[in-house]
Amino acid sequence: MTVHHTPGPWYIHTPGPWYIHRQALADIYADSLIASVYGSLDSLEQGEANARLIAAAPELLEACKAAIAHLDTIFVYYDANDAIAAQLQSAITKAEG
Repeated sequence: MTVHHTPGPWYIHTPGPWYIHRQALADIYADSLIASVYGSLDSLEQGEANARLIAAAPELLEACKAAIAHLDTIFVYYDANDAIAAQLQSAITKAEG
């Protein structure tokens, strides 16, 4: 499958509190700007948490793919195997469309 998103790694640039009022709390970059997380000083902690989650997205997607590929080799007799695989596949589908 062809990757349509900007390849990782992605990283966060936080401009600092003097820049935040009505501006991005953080920008997500790879080779160029991918996304800006907006908010206010009141939601600084939540905005930073959102930025960390966005920046981790490519690695999380790859981890889901690796886990689902490896799942059949572990816990072969574990009943929740199908539920875990379904949850992983749902996340992959949501990420890739």
